[in-house]
Amino acid sequence: ETPSLSQRCKAVMAKKSAPASKSSIPPEVLGKMSPKALALVGVRTKTERLGVKQLLASKSQIVVDIGGGENPTPNSINIDIRDLPTTDIVHDIETYPWPLPDGCVDLLIASHVVEHIDPARGNFIRWMAEAWRVLKPGGQFLISYPYGGSPGFLQDPSHCNNCTERTWTYWDPHHANRLFSVYRPRPFHIVSNEYQVTGNAEVRLAKLVVKPEFGCLEAQPYKKAK
Repeated sequence: ETPSLSQRCKAVMAKKSAPASKSSIPPEVLGKMSPKALALVGVRTKTERLGVKQLLASKSQIVVDIGGGENPTPNSINIDIRDLPTTDIVHDIETYPWPLPDGCVDLLIASHVVEHIDPARGNFIRWMAEAWRVLKPGGQFLISYPYGGSPGFLQDPSHCNNCTERTWTYWDPHHANRLFSVYRPRPFHIVSNEYQVTGNAEVRLAKLVVKPEFGCLEAQPYKKAK
């Protein structure tokens, strides 16, 4: 059935009055628009408004809060799967690569996140390698989590990654237990490692530069070294 003249006019007017698509607006224009104008074109996060490079350039120190949710660390860049008003980068952190350049982050924070990362088929080792990739050499990674097997870990049905104080020694090539040689992942140094067996734990890692003597494996996901 052919549309009437009235229907065709209404369609033309609706098209003219529709808000512009955010994909058609240059980043430099988005950066000057008001929050109300940005909302009209579907732009909510700082990343959509500025772009990742501009967002990083706006910070004197790059602190990234992984899964910061509704209460991210002040003055940090919050990367979260949820599109919240507090989210700067909307991204599934188990999808690689993360939308961040190599070696750009001074401090990574993961507060009660790692226990939710699926460790199957080397995925957690891959996840840690991604954290290593975005950190600057010497950059630090602060991780807090419920101690593996504690009541806090066991009570949550979404907890699947059972970490303890010994877990992080698999990433430290200088640790006396030599567990690094099992997977030979991207290397970190354990700066501090505090825990309560029945409560929470916190570890601070520093990114190490890969050296030939570490024998780090390139394959992803990692398999046990023979």
